[in-house]
Amino acid sequence: MAKIFPDAFFHIGGDEVNGKEWDANPGIQAYRKAHGLKDNNALQAYFSQRVQELVVKHGKTPIGWDEILVPGVPKSIVIQSWRGADSLAGRGKTRLSRDSFKRLLRGSGLERRTALCR
Repeated sequence: MAKIFPDAFFHIGGDEVNGKEWDANPGIQAYRKAHGLKDNNALQAYFSQRVQELVVKHGKTPIGWDEILVPGVPKSIVIQSWRGADSLAGRGKTRLSRDSFKRLLRGSGLERRTALCR
């Protein structure tokens, strides 16, 4: 995928995981227990971290929805909040002010592409 899309950024998603399918799958539950992941939120964070590492390995900057913003997420990850900056600040994990986040997007061309998706 990294070769197909030449942009420096690669969106990994991270939202709309409700865990119902994971709860119903014995293989996933066994994997979760074997890796010491206490719940589906921890499993989602683990999966997101693994995907982020793969994206970086291929020379891209990962972008994800605000659900991937968990303790320990690298500062190099770009968080695209569908809930807005106040949601991020309310979680106590914001690394960028509202103005610096806008500057980051303006400088990358991502702001224009994000606006087109609305």
